[in-house]
Amino acid sequence: MRLLIAAALSAVLVGVGSPASAERITITDPAHDHVPPGGSDLGGAGDVIRVRVDHAPKRVFVDTVFRVEPYENLDVSIDTRRGRPGAEFLLLRTYLGVTLWRDGKDKPVTCADKGVKYLKKQKTWAAHVNRGCLRWGKKGDTPRQVRVRVLSASDDYYFTRDYVPGRKKFSRWVGHN
Repeated sequence: MRLLIAAALSAVLVGVGSPASAERITITDPAHDHVPPGGSDLGGAGDVIRVRVDHAPKRVFVDTVFRVEPYENLDVSIDTRRGRPGAEFLLLRTYLGVTLWRDGKDKPVTCADKGVKYLKKQKTWAAHVNRGCLRWGKKGDTPRQVRVRVLSASDDYYFTRDYVPGRKKFSRWVGHN
């Protein structure tokens, strides 16, 4: 009995004393859904099978896992405001590099803490952006929640492209505690 009480008390103390944790979600995407009518499979490149979103304390992480290998371009649309339709930010990876764009602006957001890195063994584009870069206005708060849409595409965006969860859909909201 004493062991049971000690275990329960320990669980309560750990729960009270531990810091708030970020929320994580995983979205699965069917294989072979990346070829538009008239397009080509091109060996399965660019076919996304899973997207993981982690709304961590300092960064938002979006890992895009591929069936075979990624294509050149990765667009991560990031929606931060429930009351406004569509995404406010676009993290864009092309052969020119990685840029973060704010909706309605014609210049990229100045943000040193962003990136997209290819993890070859995992067949994954590992993307991240600092939560501070996702503020609206200079004194705006960091987002309490985000939702994402990922687009993997060939250079011409025609032969293969794969939207996750869909062309006009977003993931569910991913909270930050």
